[in-house]
Amino acid sequence: MRSVSTEMYTITDQERIGSVSASGVSDGVDPGITAVVITHNSAGTVLPCLRSLREAASGLSLETLVVDAHSTDQTAELALESGLAERLLEVENRGFAAAANAGAARAHRSFLLFVNPDTVLPPHCVTTLAAHLAHPRVAAASGLLLDRHGRAEPWGEPFPSLSWYLRRRIRVPGPLRPPGIARSVPWLCGAV
Repeated sequence: MRSVSTEMYTITDQERIGSVSASGVSDGVDPGITAVVITHNSAGTVLPCLRSLREAASGLSLETLVVDAHSTDQTAELALESGLAERLLEVENRGFAAAANAGAARAHRSFLLFVNPDTVLPPHCVTTLAAHLAHPRVAAASGLLLDRHGRAEPWGEPFPSLSWYLRRRIRVPGPLRPPGIARSVPWLCGAV
């Protein structure tokens, strides 16, 4: 299972974003978020993912949409019967991007959060992301993605270069940024 740290990074042209209140929502803004959970044969991981979404988005207007890409196991039934997903959309299995686009087209909230079904989100992390998104100069936000061993996966590094590629091939971790500081990055991890 993947997990997401509460460390936040955003795409912006500022080095720091204003402070986030204790509730995680700046200036009382509730942007409304549709969490699009893309699934395919994910019966073993989808329920912990959906449970974590509730607590991760505490205090926000959250719509959970499960987009199932033609699973042959019980993924769709588990998601729907659990009561943790408001809606289920079953689509032909044409890959993650096609399923994500189908979910985005049917979202009813202002912001989209794409989540893999094997992700377990920490409490209030979506609330913190929403607070950053409320800033008018922020276009996207992401948490720090951790693998099952708790190691940080690449995020927001400079665009791939030869040294970036070689470091990834031999598994030498790049420098981690200080936790809790929002900063401008050229790209964000898309695996959340």
